[in-house]
Amino acid sequence: MTTTIIETIMAQTTTDMFSHIVTHPDGRVNFVVPTGKMEVQTPVGSLTPQYQTNDTRRRKVEPLSFHDNGMIKFINLETKTRIASPVGEFEVEAVTFYSDGSIRRLFPVNGRLSGFWSWRDECALAPVNTVKAPWGTVATKCISIQLYPGGNLRSLTLWPEQTVTVPTPVGEMGMRIGLALYPDGAMRSIEPARPFVIDTPVGPIEAFDPDPEGISGDINSLGFTATGQISTVSTPSTRVIVTEPSGSQSVFSPQQALNLCDESDEDTKPLRLTFDDEAVIIEGNSIARFLLDESRFHTEQLSAPKPILFPCAQE
Repeated sequence: MTTTIIETIMAQTTTDMFSHIVTHPDGRVNFVVPTGKMEVQTPVGSLTPQYQTNDTRRRKVEPLSFHDNGMIKFINLETKTRIASPVGEFEVEAVTFYSDGSIRRLFPVNGRLSGFWSWRDECALAPVNTVKAPWGTVATKCISIQLYPGGNLRSLTLWPEQTVTVPTPVGEMGMRIGLALYPDGAMRSIEPARPFVIDTPVGPIEAFDPDPEGISGDINSLGFTATGQISTVSTPSTRVIVTEPSGSQSVFSPQQALNLCDESDEDTKPLRLTFDDEAVIIEGNSIARFLLDESRFHTEQLSAPKPILFPCAQE
């Protein structure tokens, strides 16, 4: 019977090496919190889990967690460690793994943000990573680099204010926040760095989201099918007018919403369109679905919205 990583760790250490040992109801270890130095053998080599706190950005020891099969799920490293992956070698502070032992995400820096440590402080420590992509390389500061189980690049999440130019099914485009790929390397979604006019089944639309989610490069406002067709798009500056077979007309425009920091100010909430083979779903002042071959569509470009600012959350 094969010994799992967690079984090896528990056999080679004593319980006083952990401040916490949390198990599932059946007794399997969920996670442990180390209090002393140990070496953990992983598919990417020997790694030392974090066991000390020594500055404002790492004020607690993060748990070493495991999958149900005993393989490591997440490890926060005691010091920056160089790890080789199918998309390059990187100095990282944390890694997550799939249950088969392959790399899931790499985190070049992994400090905990607080009132004493801002994202700008953390970003200043982040290195420029050169990541192998299907079209070449991407060099930028990454929050995380995510892979598929087979090792192909799945997504990149960038630090705020980072931008790079990458090829897409609609041409080269400046990117911010992140991008996601299909397993074969085709572009799945991207967050445009600036307004970009694209042709869609309902007409030209200026793709951009002035306030994107920004948490992960896995989810972005401009999406593509596996064959390169537009699947989703957000726009703060295009109006869509739909004429149905009956002659009735519907107008969909970007909406205004209160600024999260200043209720006396309003920001533009983008119009969102989702396409499939036969229809479009438009989400704006209302949500509606229209068959592409039955309705007529017309788009109008509006004035560019003002930048969205959150002065209460700049740091």
